[in-house]
Amino acid sequence: MKRPLEASAEGRGRIVGITDGVFAIALTLIVLEIRVPAHEAIHSEGELLAAIVALAPRFLTYALSFLTLTIFWFGQQAQHGLIARSDRRLATLNLCFLAFIALLPFSTDLLADFLEFRIAVLVYWLNLLMLGVTSSRAGAMRRKTASWQRVSTRKRNARSICASSRRKSCGRSAPYCHSSMPCSASASSWSCS
Repeated sequence: MKRPLEASAEGRGRIVGITDGVFAIALTLIVLEIRVPAHEAIHSEGELLAAIVALAPRFLTYALSFLTLTIFWFGQQAQHGLIARSDRRLATLNLCFLAFIALLPFSTDLLADFLEFRIAVLVYWLNLLMLGVTSSRAGAMRRKTASWQRVSTRKRNARSICASSRRKSCGRSAPYCHSSMPCSASASSWSCS
């Protein structure tokens, strides 16, 4: 039985799944705040156009938040691609990040309703700041874990390939054997910069 803090590929898959789910819900919620004008209040083309123009702050904050969410989603996908396994610390950081993603529809709605007030802008930007802080912290942890895994995997792969090429080529002719020599030398001093 695995210990709770032990890294696992299953944990990585669960993190990716919940991340995609929270992003999908947040992306949906921000558009739901743009409401179609009430039919009873509209009696002409001009009134409909005026009602749509009055929704401009909502469309602006929707576009801003949608773009922000997609940028963070692409970043998360790139970071998740770097790790093979996840542990509880990484999951906890990811859940903190997702808490601020889930808060973004609220701060977007607040900004759309009170665009002229600095407090609404401050709440929105604080939300974005916390997204950046938690994403950066989780990214640093992922990079640390990923670079260790990447280096050990590359060393193992390089040694395997070089050993295989030496076995195949040295038995047949000397020129091939000499061409694999630099590979075997670099496998022992392989490093990830």
